[in-house]
Amino acid sequence: MMDTAERRESINFSEPYRETTYGLMVLADSPYLNATSIQDFSGAAVLGQQGTALDDVIEQIEGVDHLSPVGSVPDMISRLQQGTCDAIVINVENAQGYLASNPNFRLVTFDEGSGFTLPAKGSCVGLRKSDNELLDQINSILSGIDDDARAAMWQAAVDGQPQ
Repeated sequence: MMDTAERRESINFSEPYRETTYGLMVLADSPYLNATSIQDFSGAAVLGQQGTALDDVIEQIEGVDHLSPVGSVPDMISRLQQGTCDAIVINVENAQGYLASNPNFRLVTFDEGSGFTLPAKGSCVGLRKSDNELLDQINSILSGIDDDARAAMWQAAVDGQPQ
């Protein structure tokens, strides 16, 4: 879960356990396939997930056709498959499973400074405000996991997703 100021009003967050970057998923024959900046999507119909940064960041694209958001990532995937949008905003770290299940999809990523500016650095564990002891335990455990181990765990989770 992304740690945002609005969410922090009602829950606490751990330190980030995974860095987050966003890209845009398109169809393999998309005219946007070779984009190098989010601004290359000016004029594109782009879809996000309601109530999340996956939708909020779309406004960073000048001249975008910001479609009404849908309720879930699977809904976004379905709309892209149907051709009712040109692109969907997606968490790059989660995209591999969707790409494996949808061979006609492609992920467009961006160099630093050419992509989306996110409201937080990464994915965190969200907890009730009253769970301070648990928060301390989670942060202690997270601080003991090095980047290579985190990457291996993430890859194992991606590999375990149903196709």
